[in-house]
Amino acid sequence: MEELLDTKEELNKTIHEMNHLVEDIIKAANMSSKEEQTKTLILSQLLDKIEYLIGAIQTPQRELDLILDQQQRYIMSEVEDRIYRMEMEIFDRLKLLMECERNH
Repeated sequence: MEELLDTKEELNKTIHEMNHLVEDIIKAANMSSKEEQTKTLILSQLLDKIEYLIGAIQTPQRELDLILDQQQRYIMSEVEDRIYRMEMEIFDRLKLLMECERNH
């Protein structure tokens, strides 16, 4: 849970930084063509932040999928074990019943 909070904090920080970059892009767009390198640099930084944000969002989802998959396998294993034990108990009772029938 802490990891999700840390990820949320990191996401908010990244979004805040992206907002500043967008403001810089708007400023750069208003500059003369002589300052094209500045715009290119700012756009590159924005792209890097977006890629980072996408990665930050996908990581918790992958971890959650993995945890859910493990839980599902565990539950299935438990259910199979219970079914097996019940079957064995039924067979044991049937054996006992058949022995009792033979002896009477």
